[in-house]
Amino acid sequence: MTYLDAQYDLHDGRPAVTFERAYRVPVSEVWQVMASPQGLAAWFPSPEVSYQPRVGGQITLGGDPHQESLTGTVIAYTEEQEFGFDWGSDQLYLSVEPDPDGARFRLVNILRNAEGAARNAAGWDVCLDQFELALTGTSADAQNDGTLEEFTPVLAAYVAKGFPDDGWLPEDD
Repeated sequence: MTYLDAQYDLHDGRPAVTFERAYRVPVSEVWQVMASPQGLAAWFPSPEVSYQPRVGGQITLGGDPHQESLTGTVIAYTEEQEFGFDWGSDQLYLSVEPDPDGARFRLVNILRNAEGAARNAAGWDVCLDQFELALTGTSADAQNDGTLEEFTPVLAAYVAKGFPDDGWLPEDD
């Protein structure tokens, strides 16, 4: 189901990977999967999320097997429209808007440095497979951030597309 549809560009002068996808479901359903703690648990790499739903609020991200728990700041929040936050030294913006056939979802990951672009694009592509399954109600019971076997070919495809790569690979547990 992987689409390999990330774009690599600059966002306010910083490197970023961006995904845009249209879904044939109402905006409210995309918002629930995109921004509720229960929805995030189905697809987000840090499935233990708690946050104060306001700009300036605190967000805590945990449960990622590849990094320590993080606490950051909500940097964008408009109910059923946008949700953005600091994620370590990166920033993540998620948004949804009406589309003629349902809803248009956008994920923008602003990176600390360009070298992580291929890795992050591959990771998000794998996560967004789970996002789509959650929207259709067919996702697994628990969050799945993908196995190394699933991640590696997606990473190689983004490297082949010219995305900068830092050579990082997760440990396969």
